[in-house]
Amino acid sequence: MLNSISNKKNLVEEVRKRLSSLNPIYLKIIDCTDIHIKHAEFNFEKKYFKIIIKSKIFVGMPKISNHRLIYKTIKDLIPKYIHSFSIKIKK
Repeated sequence: MLNSISNKKNLVEEVRKRLSSLNPIYLKIIDCTDIHIKHAEFNFEKKYFKIIIKSKIFVGMPKISNHRLIYKTIKDLIPKYIHSFSIKIKK
């Protein structure tokens, strides 16, 4: 599974596949890697993503619980493939 992640497209698809377990009504994964080029620890091998997601699973849950659930689905991709990501929960 992880061995097949050889490029950005495969990584985005892997993240999308994992987040699909949360039954999203809406899911957008934006590669923000270019924005971070000037950062001291920048590494082209690791990606920066913005995840925008809406799911009925999140209804009634605290924001921190939503974020933990998302993190749990992709935590093994960090830090080998993903340097960082931000999360926006759509209402």
